[in-house]
Amino acid sequence: MGVAARKIGAELYTIKGVPEIIYELDQLGYTQRIASNIGTEEVKALAEKHPELFAKFKGGKTVTYVEGTPSTKKPNPAYWEEYNAEFNPKGGKISFFVDDQLKNINGVKQVSHFIPVHFKTAEQLRADLKKYGVPLA
Repeated sequence: MGVAARKIGAELYTIKGVPEIIYELDQLGYTQRIASNIGTEEVKALAEKHPELFAKFKGGKTVTYVEGTPSTKKPNPAYWEEYNAEFNPKGGKISFFVDDQLKNINGVKQVSHFIPVHFKTAEQLRADLKKYGVPLA
C-alpha cells in the first residue's frame, strides 16, 4: 500500500461524528488502541495534527514500513496474534475491532477475543457499539 493510500485511511479518525465517539468512549473508561496498517510514521504525524484526539489512544499496533522488508499487516491473522500477545497476553479481554475494510474484518474473525465492527458511518458505528452494550449517548 502506498503512503498516499495509508494517509487517506488515516483520515477515518476525523470523519464527522467519529471523534465524538472516541471522546465518549474515553469518558466511559474504555481503553482505545490503534490497530493500523497506515504505518508508524503516518500515525505519529496524524497524532501531531490531532493531539487532543490521539491522546485518547493508549498505544496500539502499527506497521513499520522498511523497503525490502516484509511486515505483518492486517488482514493476516498473525497481526492479531501479535496484538493479543502484547495487549491481551492472558486472553481475558474481549476487544472491539472497528475497520472500514471488510477484508480486515474477515481477518480478525479468525482470531479469538475480538468483536469485529465493520465501519460505514459514525451513526452506524454508534448504533453497533450500543447493540453490544456500550452505553453511548
